[in-house]
Amino acid sequence: MRNEFHEPIRPGRPGHGRAVMTSSVRMPDYWRIDLSQPWQVRFWTREFDVTEEQLREALREAGDHVGDVRAHLERR
Repeated sequence: MRNEFHEPIRPGRPGHGRAVMTSSVRMPDYWRIDLSQPWQVRFWTREFDVTEEQLREALREAGDHVGDVRAHLERR
């Protein structure tokens, strides 16, 4: 089977023998916490069993990556 550019489809990194499809739609980054989204505030406060203020403080100190926030909260 060939792609729209009539190149053989090969496994590997995009752009190396494969057609690259781009989109203007940004996929959510599930490894980052975005406190501008109310549903994420609710989710992460429940997930980490902390208050919203504790979550905000953890993000200020550890950054917004889920793993870093989790590790920071576990050290406390």
